[in-house]
Amino acid sequence: MSWLSRLFGFQPTREVDIVKLRDEFGLPDRREVTAESSLGIPPLWRAFNIICEDVSGTPFRVYKTVDDDSRVRAPEHPSHKLIHQRSGRTQTAKSLLSSMTFHALLHGNGYARIWRDVYKSPRDLELLRPWPHTYPVLEGFGAARRLFYVTTHYGNSGEMKAIPAEDVLHLHGLSYDGLCGLSVLDILNAALAGGIATQEYATLYFENGGNVKGYLQMPGNVQPGQQDEIRQNWRRMTTGQDNQHGVALLTGGMEYKQLSTDAEQSQLIDARKFTITDVANITGVRPKDLGDQSGAAYNSLEWESRSHIRRAIGPWLTRWEDECDDKLLTERQKREDSHRCRFDRDFLIEVGLSEQAEADHKYRECGVLTPNDILRRMNKPSVANGDVRNIPLNWQDADNPVDPNAAKPNTGANN
Repeated sequence: MSWLSRLFGFQPTREVDIVKLRDEFGLPDRREVTAESSLGIPPLWRAFNIICEDVSGTPFRVYKTVDDDSRVRAPEHPSHKLIHQRSGRTQTAKSLLSSMTFHALLHGNGYARIWRDVYKSPRDLELLRPWPHTYPVLEGFGAARRLFYVTTHYGNSGEMKAIPAEDVLHLHGLSYDGLCGLSVLDILNAALAGGIATQEYATLYFENGGNVKGYLQMPGNVQPGQQDEIRQNWRRMTTGQDNQHGVALLTGGMEYKQLSTDAEQSQLIDARKFTITDVANITGVRPKDLGDQSGAAYNSLEWESRSHIRRAIGPWLTRWEDECDDKLLTERQKREDSHRCRFDRDFLIEVGLSEQAEADHKYRECGVLTPNDILRRMNKPSVANGDVRNIPLNWQDADNPVDPNAAKPNTGANN
């Protein structure tokens, strides 16, 4: 039993021991991959920014069900402001969404404390630091088990505090137990280490002015003191950005023998492309959005947007919606399905101006949109009588079609 179990009587849910797994499978030790070093991989930094900004930039609101089973916005709900405008005293809703999504992408889990009023309604969301400062634990077993969150967020002395699960928003990714998400720093250590090594090698390569490795060959014997002097003089003449494309002078029958090749022949460029592919596989972001245009296909903007939502953004939007439904709505609202927390996914779909105009025209014709609906979306002022829905004159009620052979009423025009 661990010290945490002895202290709290809890069962920690984070049980992935990467070192033990390496020993069992005989894998070699690798350099430690930290959050800071992994974010030094430019494609990973870009991918995380794309996902976090798209999630936080998508309108997130509370909706309620009305009599005809349609849903309308519910700005009067106490949670609406927390997820749409301002999450609390210290940050906006967009900032909280972005930070928690980033924590979940990198560490596997993102947490926020839910502060409630005397009526148990949520009034403030406070971002908590992720692992190792906050993590879920289980108390008890079987039907009597209960979930808590332990955090050291509220003290500098490392004192831990247990928070009930219903008072913590928990966003996590792929998980073994459904309670604690897996960190890419642990599971994909090898892939990230390769990306870091590629980045460091490229940096060192160009810091040396693009010069490659080799050796100097001289006739006769050279004294040890002369070797050091020749090596230092050669390094001074050939390394550094100031000496790029310079000319070195060799005397006394000295010859330079090249051992390695340039960046293209040493596959440095291809290695960096593989890093982009690895990051795309990890995050779901398309390689062309990370700078690799080799396999780019020029499809419509709408198709590209829908593909991006389905593969990279959609799963995180769904996780946010499920967690907020569970923690920010009352039990009655959940039981009666009267309210939902939902993102406006159409906001992320980009289309051309001509395609948008054609779609608006069709929606206008079939009575789905009014002129003012279209103007409001374009942030333009409404017009008088612009909230009337119209349909074509030759359309009929499918349940009560008009008989074309029916006698027309006599208006007396021919009398």
